[in-house]
Amino acid sequence: MKALGFSDKLQVLMEEQMRNDIPQFHLNDSIAADKGQVDFTLHFKQSGQSDYYYLNRYEVAHNKGKGLEEGEIHGHCSWSGWKEHSQAN
Repeated sequence: MKALGFSDKLQVLMEEQMRNDIPQFHLNDSIAADKGQVDFTLHFKQSGQSDYYYLNRYEVAHNKGKGLEEGEIHGHCSWSGWKEHSQAN
C-alpha cells in the first residue's frame, strides 16, 4: 500500500480487516488536489481457494467541492456494517 502512495493508517485498516478474516471489504482515502480533493475507494476480496486477498477493484473521483475539515466526520457503509469514518489526515 505504501508503494502505491497510500497512508500507513490505510495499511493498518487493511491489515485489521484481513486479520478479522473479512471476505470482502473496502477502504476509503482522500488526498488534497490543486482544486478540491481526490477520493479513492479500494475494494478487496479474499480468494475462494486460499487465504490471499486481492485488490479487486478501485474507484477514483476528483471532488472539486470543499472537503471536510479536520475532525469532521462522514459515514459510510462497508461489508462489516455501518461505521463512522473520519476524513482527517
